[in-house]
Amino acid sequence: LTNLKQLQQQVLQNQPLNTGLLTQAADVQLGELQSAYQSFYGEYLNYLSSVNNGFLLKKRGYLQKDLDDISQQQQQLKAQMDIEQRDLTLAEQEYNVAKKLLQEKAETPTQLRQEESQYLAKKTPLVQTEASLINGNDSYTSKQKDILELDNDIQQEKSKFLQALNSLISTTEDWKSKYILTASVAGRVSFQGIIQENEVLQPNQEVFY
Repeated sequence: LTNLKQLQQQVLQNQPLNTGLLTQAADVQLGELQSAYQSFYGEYLNYLSSVNNGFLLKKRGYLQKDLDDISQQQQQLKAQMDIEQRDLTLAEQEYNVAKKLLQEKAETPTQLRQEESQYLAKKTPLVQTEASLINGNDSYTSKQKDILELDNDIQQEKSKFLQALNSLISTTEDWKSKYILTASVAGRVSFQGIIQENEVLQPNQEVFY
């Protein structure tokens, strides 16, 4: 019972379970508690494989790494877009100067077309970078959704295990109250009368004092 309550605290505090607290189900004999223990043990194994350093937590770790990578890529794209924006601004200024020179007959239409071509060429990578940023934002949102769904799965597995654990603790405490004599304080006890080994006791029967 003490070990079960330790497991309970570890789950409630989101700590990894100490797997040494339980004996393997195949080796333990618990009499009337056997059925309740077997039901609990199935949930325990499932919790170990899925949550307690299991595949769900590993999957979440991979998703979180993807999220961090996307975030880093987005920062790089933003820095790249700033450079491309400045480059485009310079090309636009050159193009505007060329248009003004053409109006003043100081530049030919051919030269203006060249400046326009360069201006449009500078615009293309900026548009592509903006598209990459939008796609990155979509990917980031998608990964966040996956993590939220996974967190929900983890919480459900945790709730199922905790419910099974609480049920076994309650069943064990009921069994203990029926079959184990305990004293409220430390000390020595004396038999109230003659008790034989394996004798069946009645509820509320005085045994020790």
